[in-house]
Amino acid sequence: MVKWSDFVAWLFFALLSYFAWDMNSTMKDMSVSVNTLNTSVAVMLVRQDTTAKDIEKMDVRLQKLEGK
Repeated sequence: MVKWSDFVAWLFFALLSYFAWDMNSTMKDMSVSVNTLNTSVAVMLVRQDTTAKDIEKMDVRLQKLEGK
């Protein structure tokens, strides 16, 4: 017959294993999410840089037109 203390120890280690597995799964999901976020931020930075360059070019063109 199984002793109560053995059952409690088995249950404790089973719960501990489940929480470790769940934490590992959550960390993997967070890693994927962070990678997606990094990609999105990189795209936004490139778009911002391109827009800034376009605005600068337009400003130069406007100054040339106003100067004439």
